[in-house]
Amino acid sequence: MVSKLKKNFEVFFSYSHKDQALRDQLETQLSLLKREGLISSWHDHKIGAGDEWAKEIDVHLNTAQIILLLVSADFIASEYCYEIEVSRAMERHKLGEARVIPIILRPCDWHNAPFGKLQALPTGGKPVSGRSWHNSDEALYDVAKGIRKAIEELHTSMASTDVDNDVSGGFSKIESIEEKPALPKIKLNKSFNPYRTRDEWIDYITSNLQEAIEGEASLDFYAEDLEGHKQIRILHNQNTIYALDIYKSSMGRGGSDDGLSFSYAIGRNAYSHGFNASGHFKWDTGKDLVVLELLDLSLLSSFNSGNTNLYTKEEFLQALWGQIRSVIEKSTRW
Repeated sequence: MVSKLKKNFEVFFSYSHKDQALRDQLETQLSLLKREGLISSWHDHKIGAGDEWAKEIDVHLNTAQIILLLVSADFIASEYCYEIEVSRAMERHKLGEARVIPIILRPCDWHNAPFGKLQALPTGGKPVSGRSWHNSDEALYDVAKGIRKAIEELHTSMASTDVDNDVSGGFSKIESIEEKPALPKIKLNKSFNPYRTRDEWIDYITSNLQEAIEGEASLDFYAEDLEGHKQIRILHNQNTIYALDIYKSSMGRGGSDDGLSFSYAIGRNAYSHGFNASGHFKWDTGKDLVVLELLDLSLLSSFNSGNTNLYTKEEFLQALWGQIRSVIEKSTRW
């Protein structure tokens, strides 16, 4: 019975050789999972002398239950990693045969990649080598926690499948074959957690804005976690030119504590009351992903327009950045 016996999952590392040092550090962080017998790892450095490397990679890419994509600009630029390994990994992920987890090692343009809609690690998709972490150890520890959580979810899903088979008088597929089983398809819309999604969106917005702003010499970025909301400020020559507050609740029609609300101001003085946009999260069955249904009272549109639109994370950030960039361009002219 799977519910009584922990499964050892094979973890496949897909990576650019230029990121080998970070891959080695991540593998070290996963040492306890190995010692507990929960995982075994495989990457191309384990190919023996005289073995056909492409054949060996293909074998493990098609049998591993967990595939880690170690994402960087070099990874995306690699023809083999992107065209072959990513392509096959996503095929198996969609079939429910494997869990694909993107690990963002270094800042790069990855959100529109085939794996861009998957939940990435570290938390919020913040790069391991980015400024959000004190050091790589802290970031990779966060990654290891995320991988452990994914393994626990897979065990729970497999145990549930096993119980269903017992009740029906049949035998578990996992018990009846010796080869590595195909994992049950993960129905993300069934386990959608709006509270977790809310916090992930706040981290995503904050980290991406910070990365964009800190690349400009005359601009500075400030963010602080206050009770119930995130306070973000963008400064030019030490003067606040854009203020944004993100609240962990929906203040609009049918408000709830699992949504988001936004208050913004151009200049130093933030609004002391009210809100400029408010929304809640829901699963879009057509797009097969989470979207934000936003009532916009001026944050992204003209003042008090009252439009309601659906946004993915990427679409929302792009619209928000367009508004902020116009403020920055006007402010830096003076």
